[in-house]
Amino acid sequence: MKKKTNGLAKVLRRVAANPRYRGKHLVVVGGKVFVARSAADAPRLFDRVTRAHRRATPTLVYIPKADALILWLARFRLAFSLATTSRRCWADTPA
Repeated sequence: MKKKTNGLAKVLRRVAANPRYRGKHLVVVGGKVFVARSAADAPRLFDRVTRAHRRATPTLVYIPKADALILWLARFRLAFSLATTSRRCWADTPA
């Protein structure tokens, strides 16, 4: 038996795979994608789309840039490893 896929999930997969949407705020409603010009414009776009499509439920999404996520994780791991190393060194030194 074939599993039914949610329409929103299909649209989000398509949007995430498209490099044009990286680093953008999007409003997805009824299979359509609306792109905000800036982060400050995203709430206004959400309100405008909500008024235009009253029966559908809009979804506000931010698609991060791929490099930004990797750099954040690398910084977090480095900070975590430095913190644990400094604790070990401090605990190992005699008082």
